[in-house]
Amino acid sequence: MHFSIFILIYAQYIDAQLEVVPLETEHLYLRKVAMSDVKVIAALALDPMVNQKTGTFPIMHNEQEVQAYMLKYHIGDEKNGIEPLYPKTWVIEEKKSNRAIGIVLYEAYDTHNQRAELGYALLPEYWNHGYTTQACNAVIRYALDQGVSRIYATVDPENGASERVLHKLNMSYEGLLRSYIIVRGERKDRKMYAIIK
Repeated sequence: MHFSIFILIYAQYIDAQLEVVPLETEHLYLRKVAMSDVKVIAALALDPMVNQKTGTFPIMHNEQEVQAYMLKYHIGDEKNGIEPLYPKTWVIEEKKSNRAIGIVLYEAYDTHNQRAELGYALLPEYWNHGYTTQACNAVIRYALDQGVSRIYATVDPENGASERVLHKLNMSYEGLLRSYIIVRGERKDRKMYAIIK
């Protein structure tokens, strides 16, 4: 059974800001999210396969709720001085189709402790193409260039696909975080992986 490929990565970094700059891999473009990306965000957020093993998105039921989510978490309202909760969000585009297929984002960053939390999700039809590894690797390389010294990730113990991504990124297993996250109202364990600069 295929599971959503999603991980949380925390990156310890020196610079206080990590800007959403355009990034590129062999098969992908990564660019700043925009309100015009509501279709791909909705496809991710409303897909039960994507949310089965992750806490990527809050529970939503329609595109209107997804639009409100995007404004709150990814876009903000510059006119009214409202900053998004997750301002560092990239959309992943497949080069050959020019189609938006997922997102990569820094969900939070702590300037005092010099760490950032990063997650990603892809549409199920693009799993097992190596795209998750490419997108994650591009963001890791970018973060390292900005002064990151430690990157670590949490993954569902039952999500073998995400664990394989972490192994491909040369991350080392550090331990089990018991009852670490609530997913759809149920407490879940997470495995911790890390890579040191």
